[in-house]
Amino acid sequence: MKSIHYILIFYLIFTISCTENNSENNQDVQKENNLLTTIRFDNEIIDFGDVKQGDTLTARYSFKNSGANDLIIDYVNPECGCTSYTISQKRILASDSGYINLVIDTYDKIGNVNIYAIVKSNTKDKFNRLLVKANIK
Repeated sequence: MKSIHYILIFYLIFTISCTENNSENNQDVQKENNLLTTIRFDNEIIDFGDVKQGDTLTARYSFKNSGANDLIIDYVNPECGCTSYTISQKRILASDSGYINLVIDTYDKIGNVNIYAIVKSNTKDKFNRLLVKANIK
């Protein structure tokens, strides 16, 4: 009979702790949703046209925080090791603007290339994709 009591007590403790955990997780999701904002890029595609192999290309993507909350850029992830980036700042106040520079080394590239970078931020869609195009001769 004692073992049944222990099982019931364990079950109650487990159920209560799971319920509290789910409640905390739901509060975190609601808090995160309340802090979402919107980002508006002037242009998400930059086409350099014909360039000489070995040139270094710098693509500047200007954007505006068009929402009511601070925009927080979590990271920028270029798909190619030939690409680095700089960002004006990681936190952009509502109505303020910023930029992301993608710097591409074309040393080992030839022909038509498309280089993408993913930007993760606290926006509804979470991810934006930037594209650099060039015809490297």
